[in-house]
Amino acid sequence: MKRALALLGFWICAGFSHFSVGAAEPAKADPAKGQSIANKICAACHGADGNSPTPANPKLAGQIPEYLQKQLANFKP
Repeated sequence: MKRALALLGFWICAGFSHFSVGAAEPAKADPAKGQSIANKICAACHGADGNSPTPANPKLAGQIPEYLQKQLANFKP
């Protein structure tokens, strides 16, 4: 009897998990906000066009998106 109730409970939970809510959609990009952030934060070291005038700061212009995304994720405080 306990085994039957346990199995019933398992199948009920398994059935409800089928109706669970999916992952939330990622936030939509806001290019104007991104440009504002870049102008305020990034341009000071990397230049307004992404070509740093200082050798100590890497150039961002021309980098592949995956590299930039990884570096920003690692840099984020």
